[in-house]
Amino acid sequence: MAITRNSKMKLRPRNQPPRVSRAKPMKKKAIPTIVTGETLPLFSRLKDFGKNLLCNFPGTAFFTSIVVNVLGAYLSKAVTEAIKLGNQNPLRKKAVKLDENQYWRIQFCCGPKCQCSSECSLKGLDEIDKDHNKKFEVYREEEKMGFCVSTKKYIAKGTPVMSFNGEIVGKRALEKGSDAEQYSLKLIDQDQALIEFLKTANFLAKNLLRPLATAFDRVVFINPLKYGNVGRFLSHSCRPNLEMMRIFQGGVSPGHMRIVFIANCNIKAGENLSFDYG
Repeated sequence: MAITRNSKMKLRPRNQPPRVSRAKPMKKKAIPTIVTGETLPLFSRLKDFGKNLLCNFPGTAFFTSIVVNVLGAYLSKAVTEAIKLGNQNPLRKKAVKLDENQYWRIQFCCGPKCQCSSECSLKGLDEIDKDHNKKFEVYREEEKMGFCVSTKKYIAKGTPVMSFNGEIVGKRALEKGSDAEQYSLKLIDQDQALIEFLKTANFLAKNLLRPLATAFDRVVFINPLKYGNVGRFLSHSCRPNLEMMRIFQGGVSPGHMRIVFIANCNIKAGENLSFDYG
């Protein structure tokens, strides 16, 4: 190719190394560690038989069942760093006795990796994600109501019934008016109660207090659309039989925090399970 004075191409001196275009580094997306759970069958009993066919189920009825929350999109750096630090924090090794009214407050509960003995009374969540096919039935009888959950067994007042599992996401992940916005529950909302809880947590290393407090000053949701569990099908009621509660399980980072539904009354087998969407 001939180079003339009018050519727009710029010549490079012989001793100058060629320029290398550097691509902008892409932000790494948090890869969830997926622990799959039981997939419950969905029973549709609508009068219009055609709508009972699986091919006519709404798209929100299909998801991957999980037993542990996974990291999703638009999480702040403070939250992701707090989760990493929280995973490095030593877990409990001593037994803890449960106060009568402790269920109704933010509390710490032992996780599967805790080394406490069988005498520990904070193991109430050990079985919460197991045997859902034996415990619950998911069904719909009215199209407007959608799918609901009923219990197959008697549930005593104060019993942890189920958790609400999904992707831990930032507010930007929920588009206004989307299914994700309607199905998601808020896990953290610049909550001073959580920060005060950390100050009184005698099992927390002091160097973790500030990064965790920063994370709890953010807004975080649990989105159950892609990954979730039976909790996504719970109904709304102004007189619910379940009460929603946040519990730290096995650690004190946002990654260890779970939304758990507790029975606020005795529930008979066959009853529909509900909470106040509020």
